[in-house]
Amino acid sequence: HKRRRIVWLEKQTRSDTLTSFRESDAFVLSSKLETQPIAILEAMSLGKPWIAREAGCINRMDGGICVRSVPGMASAMRALASNSELRIRLGAKGRLAVESNYNYERYGHSYRTLMKELVTLRMAK
Repeated sequence: HKRRRIVWLEKQTRSDTLTSFRESDAFVLSSKLETQPIAILEAMSLGKPWIAREAGCINRMDGGICVRSVPGMASAMRALASNSELRIRLGAKGRLAVESNYNYERYGHSYRTLMKELVTLRMAK
């Protein structure tokens, strides 16, 4: 798009990365392997829609578009660049997911539950 630009970030400080997230319209992750994509969670926490390759748990995350190929990624980038309503809707969906699911309280509760289950299993043996 003539009025848009893409900024490639690599080996940036955390501060510069978060500043870039805040100033962006969307986030794109091209990695082929991911377990828990922290960068996507950071983009979601700032209400930014994302595009990423299908890897790890990404296809179960809200607020973005999961793709399987380079042409699919290019198509998704064009879709987000040309549709501000889609960017806003996906960004809001991702932000809500962070607020309700990807937070310290939720993880703390899940971790405590897991530990109780493991202790119970260990004591049963």
